[in-house]
Amino acid sequence: MDPVNPWTPSTMDTHMSRRLGVDSAGIPCLRPTPKGVEQYAVSDEITCDYANFEHLAERGLPQGAAGVLDLEAGLRLVRGKPFGGAVAHTIAFQRIQDEVLDIDTARRAIGTGLDVEPAAEVLYRARDRRRRAAPRSGHRPPASTACSSSPAAAAGRLAGGGRCSAT
Repeated sequence: MDPVNPWTPSTMDTHMSRRLGVDSAGIPCLRPTPKGVEQYAVSDEITCDYANFEHLAERGLPQGAAGVLDLEAGLRLVRGKPFGGAVAHTIAFQRIQDEVLDIDTARRAIGTGLDVEPAAEVLYRARDRRRRAAPRSGHRPPASTACSSSPAAAAGRLAGGGRCSAT
């Protein structure tokens, strides 16, 4: 599209319709609208990541360990700030249990959660639990990250004169 010569509504409809294609019944996903109607009609087969995320989170959260695969699938859809730390924390918590120990998945979930909610204390605690669980799986955190912790824990160490050790 050229900003100096923008597309007309008709041209936009053509380009959008071509990009969206047709649904499983062969009907265009962008439905023609009656003259004078300014809203587009879109096929029910067109979905968005956020709706899919909500569905997977609503299905997975109440199931505890049985729902962790739904939560992981939902978390892979996340970009931006669509949720609190609940999904990421639940995945991390489930994946550091001995029976389903998966340190890498827990680490990715915590990282995604902290990206979207950097002040989530519960995720910093989950990160610390994951680090404590790492030796059971053969993982060892790098020495450069062994001292990092939540802002509250770091402030407590400083206030109490405590030191961090890379153990």
